[in-house]
Amino acid sequence: MTDRVHEVGDDGAILVAGGGIAGLASAIALGRIGRKVQVLERAPAFEEAGAGIQLGPNASRILADWGVWQALERDLVLPETLHIHDGLNGARLTSLPLGELENRFGAPYGVVHRADLQRALLKAARALKGVSITTGFEATSAQQGGGGVMLSGRDGRTMKGAGLIAADGVHSTLRQALGIAERPRFSGKTAWRALLPAKARPDGFAARDMGLWLGPRAHLVHYPVTGGKQLNLVAVIDEDWREESWDGPGARDELLSHYGDWAAPARGLAAAPKTWRKWALAEMAPLARWGAGRITLIGDAAHPMLPFLAQGGAMAIEDAAELAHTFEAGADIEHAFARLYEDRQARTTRLQGRARRLGQIYHLGGVARFARNLALKARSPQALLGDLDWLYRARIGAA
Repeated sequence: MTDRVHEVGDDGAILVAGGGIAGLASAIALGRIGRKVQVLERAPAFEEAGAGIQLGPNASRILADWGVWQALERDLVLPETLHIHDGLNGARLTSLPLGELENRFGAPYGVVHRADLQRALLKAARALKGVSITTGFEATSAQQGGGGVMLSGRDGRTMKGAGLIAADGVHSTLRQALGIAERPRFSGKTAWRALLPAKARPDGFAARDMGLWLGPRAHLVHYPVTGGKQLNLVAVIDEDWREESWDGPGARDELLSHYGDWAAPARGLAAAPKTWRKWALAEMAPLARWGAGRITLIGDAAHPMLPFLAQGGAMAIEDAAELAHTFEAGADIEHAFARLYEDRQARTTRLQGRARRLGQIYHLGGVARFARNLALKARSPQALLGDLDWLYRARIGAA
């Protein structure tokens, strides 16, 4: 479905290139404060793709403020516990009581299928009077001048707006419009994902629990989605595979070869799905700037991060909330876009570094693996929760 295409003048809408989490969150946040927004999605239609996404209290707090969390109630799962295991011997190293997060941080920890989240964001965006959404427009370049921005599409169309938010993901083509030469680099890790019907879940895996299995050069994550009807599995492996597609087919036998000497429960879980999808994980060093004048990057286009803190989507939601708060405080477009970088860069840089380090810790082998396991066993669940205060207590924007 495509909403009506229209051109806007210099004093009109803010253009948003990309209709993923970052783009739709930007539309909602700005639309709620009365800004006109034109979302331009390159796909001909919004498709139900992807797999699970984790939403910590920092994200769920904002989504609840927007009314999106409530709309997700049927599809959300609020996991009770995260169990962390050694992948080779199966020993439980520690457990994190996720059910306590709402009392501690004032908002819950939820997991959901990415398609369900996108559907709820899309519905919320379309319900806002000042938000317009166009599909089938692939942005290729942008120029600014005369108090506005001109965005060019691959099909020759142009869109004129008062400003541009580039929400076109980790492999953003619009960074060049800002003169940013940096490009994502492959991390040496691949992520594999699969969805398993809940009724096919192996014995011993509780319906509302999450699991994290750590092993040399690999780890495995699982949690329920689609209201508990499916189990989302993510396997991450150290390997040098460099495809930009985030949704390529993965050979099941190849995946299982990396888990052949793991404990039986983890091995059995990895073997349960018949089909896996595979993508190479990319990262990028923190940028010296996210924008110039009336153009800014946002979300993964601005600060792509490895998924080991499960904060990529949450950071995009935070970006949007912070940007709207700055506009509410009276900033014009150029000042609001400049402030977005100033207000967000330190936090997103910290998260990029933490996520990279966690990926290294998860995949330790030899003596380092034993040291990691001893350190995890020595930490109490409450101490582990305390380690998350800096992340989940942050109050972003007006949320």
